[in-house]
Amino acid sequence: MQHTGVGIRKAKIHVSKLLKMVQEGKEVILTDRGRPVGKIVPIQPETLELSDRIERLEAQDLLEPRFKNKEGNASADLSSR
Repeated sequence: MQHTGVGIRKAKIHVSKLLKMVQEGKEVILTDRGRPVGKIVPIQPETLELSDRIERLEAQDLLEPRFKNKEGNASADLSSR
C-alpha cells in the first residue's frame, strides 16, 4: 500500500484531498514537525453479517440495544422519538 507523509497544518488545509487519496487506497501519515504522529488508512470491508456488526456495537455500548417484541424479533424502540 502506498503512503504519503503530510504535516498537520497542510492536512487541515487539504483534508478533502487527503480523504480522496485514502479512498483510492493510499495511506496518509500525519506528521508534527517531521515526526510521524498518526495515520489515516482506508477502511477494510467488513465481513460480518449486519446483525453481527450491530450486536458488536451494542456490546461496546456504541449503539443502544434493540429490544425483542412478543414474537422474538428485534425491533427498534421508536416510542421515545
